[in-house]
Amino acid sequence: EIMILSDDEPPLSWRFLVVGVGAVGALIAARLGSVANLTLVVRSQASRERIAKAGLSVVDADGTTQVKALHPKDVRVVASVDEVCEEVFDFVIVACKLHQLPALAPSLKALAA
Repeated sequence: EIMILSDDEPPLSWRFLVVGVGAVGALIAARLGSVANLTLVVRSQASRERIAKAGLSVVDADGTTQVKALHPKDVRVVASVDEVCEEVFDFVIVACKLHQLPALAPSLKALAA
């Protein structure tokens, strides 16, 4: 099913899971975080700690902020999909590199069960 959104923001009740918070995942998360219930799967402990402490924002190469900062209290950060496989999400966004998909596949499948 394909859902096309209007210019309205998604309701805060929608639950998003973003798997992979590199360049693409971080951009998506920063954009969604202020308007949705957001959980991030972040593999690196250092990155998880940084997001928990400082939040997340998107900054251009010249230092200008492109997307306002996502406050740490507005986002939940976990280390693996397995930590949330019993939960229900409205949307799952997989923003990882292709070679990482085979290892993620069983956990992603469990989300759909």
